[in-house]
Amino acid sequence: YRTPHRVLSIPNHRPQPGFAATWRILTTTDEAAARAELARHGVDWILLCPSETERALFAVAGEPRRTMYQRLVDGRAPSWLRPLPLEGDLAAEARLFEVARPDGRSAAAGAPSR
Repeated sequence: YRTPHRVLSIPNHRPQPGFAATWRILTTTDEAAARAELARHGVDWILLCPSETERALFAVAGEPRRTMYQRLVDGRAPSWLRPLPLEGDLAAEARLFEVARPDGRSAAAGAPSR
């Protein structure tokens, strides 16, 4: 897949540091830890494609509290993650969130365009 954007992680069969960071972010129940990890990696957007496979990938056995993944899929994002609208069928199949920057600027303003 080619994109002008830098990508931290995609789930694939090869262990890699970006996927490990993504797993830590999406499986934590600690909002501050998730936000710190996102900032450390310079993440501007989170795109989820909720499916049984993805839910299983980010499931934490025996964790009674809602993980970050579960909160995002359920539409309960923390205040520093802004849900972005998606159109058509994509809206039913994916969730997109913008990570709020400390200076209040939108990441979209600095996004490369094609």
